[in-house]
Amino acid sequence: MIQLKSAYPGIVFVGFFIAIGLTGCGVEKPKSAVPKQPTGVITRSGVGRDGTSGAGTTIELSNQKSVTETDSTAPEVVQQAAILDSVLRLLTTAGTNPGGDNFTIATEQLNQYFNRNATGAEFTLNQPTLEYLTTIQIPETAIKALQEPKFSIRDARHIEDCMMYYGLANRIAGNGDDLTRLRRIFEWTCRNVMLVPAGSLAPPGKNQQAQARPYDCILRGMGSEVTPAWAERTWIFMSLARQIRIDVGILVSSRAPNQWLSLALVDGKPYLFDCRVGRPILSVDGSTVATLEEAIRDPRIMAAMQLAGSEPYGPNNADLAAGELNILADLATGYLSPRMRLLEQRLAGKNRMILFRDVADLRAEFFKVLKPRLKDVRLWELPLEVEALLFSNPEFVQASQFPLQIFDFKLPLLAARTDQLRGESVDALQKLVNMRFAENAVLRDKVTPISSGLQKIIDIYSTYFLGLAYLENSYNRIATESEQKQADLKQARFFFNETLRLTPEPTPERPFFYMFRWGAASNIGLIAQEAGELPTAIRYLSASYPTAQGYGNLLTATSNVWADPFGASPAPLPPAPEDKNQPANTGAQDVFNTAPATPPTAPANRPLPGLGGAPLNIPGPQGRPSLPTGGPRPVGPGGAFPGGINKP
Repeated sequence: MIQLKSAYPGIVFVGFFIAIGLTGCGVEKPKSAVPKQPTGVITRSGVGRDGTSGAGTTIELSNQKSVTETDSTAPEVVQQAAILDSVLRLLTTAGTNPGGDNFTIATEQLNQYFNRNATGAEFTLNQPTLEYLTTIQIPETAIKALQEPKFSIRDARHIEDCMMYYGLANRIAGNGDDLTRLRRIFEWTCRNVMLVPAGSLAPPGKNQQAQARPYDCILRGMGSEVTPAWAERTWIFMSLARQIRIDVGILVSSRAPNQWLSLALVDGKPYLFDCRVGRPILSVDGSTVATLEEAIRDPRIMAAMQLAGSEPYGPNNADLAAGELNILADLATGYLSPRMRLLEQRLAGKNRMILFRDVADLRAEFFKVLKPRLKDVRLWELPLEVEALLFSNPEFVQASQFPLQIFDFKLPLLAARTDQLRGESVDALQKLVNMRFAENAVLRDKVTPISSGLQKIIDIYSTYFLGLAYLENSYNRIATESEQKQADLKQARFFFNETLRLTPEPTPERPFFYMFRWGAASNIGLIAQEAGELPTAIRYLSASYPTAQGYGNLLTATSNVWADPFGASPAPLPPAPEDKNQPANTGAQDVFNTAPATPPTAPANRPLPGLGGAPLNIPGPQGRPSLPTGGPRPVGPGGAFPGGINKP
């Protein structure tokens, strides 16, 4: 069981050691094969993770000879570029080629490439980084593993993640100054990854939800914000911001250790965002994002985040002004390794991405901007913990896979969602529409019929994702495309309303994907606000949403009320449909009508090893969170806030 001690500088000792210092204990291992020289065509028969046969993998290189041979018609530089291109093609298609051997072949090719194109010294950490890692008590074995010249399967997965983050972040950010681009990423993150209560994505029969990496949260469109040790939407914001070369850390005050903000370094200034409530911390006049110094100097800035009649918002002005301030930085093992620095330096054009961040330089940048208020910059434990558990704890892997089962490669949703996130909007929309209005639908084998119960689940997902796809299309419209933008927003609104029509009210006993109802209502409210339809905006933004995002929605609704204080009171939303046909608490576990696997046993009074979470909380008065009604109260990462789950 991972033990995290966030009160000490060496918070990541055990998790970090497991993540990079051990081999042979993961749930997925590279095959023990001698690296082969890449040839013109490499084909491997596919063997799935369960031992069944798969589709196999075939890749073509631009040169038919081994890279050890000389060819005057194909210079070595072309051959080497072909190797990198093939690596990235393999990783791009890995998610839709289950049973193939993409990661193993990609890893072998990376090792072949760098055996010829790097020296041993280039794999060495610089002295400031070595000193810092030693200071925070990272063991020598882990530091040695970071400097290994050989790429691993975990490295390949890090590259796959960063490929998606880079394309997504730069497409969303668009053009403009850095703060404008960052605000677009923040808005996309908060509108496309809805918050769900801790524990609501747990497998049936459990109340522990596995913390998830950004890739998985983005894919499923759901994340949780629980404590600074478990902040998934914050993690997404940090990961996407890194791909436009903006450093974001988690700001925590000693006066309010369970409260946090995102702090972004832009042009030498520390700007504040709150991924929990889905709002930036704005300046007094609301014209821009406030800096830390402005929030400390003017109490009105943080006071504006306080919702009348609610529990106190934190961190408040006094917490920021009088407390010791620390930054938690996302530096998972991939970002720390010189292997990634070397690879990033060799990527260009369409293959460009951010793979590496020097921890000593990052620490120096935060101190440069925040001194003398900053006490320390620490490695954030969540990325290291998730990485460690995904390669060492089968129970954690099982819990991680549960809310992703609808994205099984046999089903049509994965390909459509992947296209959507890669910006292939035409293909994504066509696939999602085909799913949503399918008759006599079949699995991707084009033979096996999709059951009516499963089709209803696919309908909910495809409808909600269609709303998100049209919403993103509206972001990408230029000034001369105002008519097309309005058409996109009209379509987005239609599909969000359809989501409300399809989804019963979420409860602890009902499938978790009914919670798309909350995300749909939030987006309708924000679309209405942007259109100047304030009564409609107030109506949807004040709907029940038992997470910190619900708090943020109520803040926005309140500001709309003050914009027209004598306007008519908005009518309540129509009642949700009844849940007549869906069995209780099936989630995605039963999508193939198979009996759920017997879950690992654990004492009833504590969570599974490495898992955090709590039961889905019941909305309190005015939709505000209340305490869970029962079940174990986990401690450590994923534990509930004192006074209410997900309280901002």
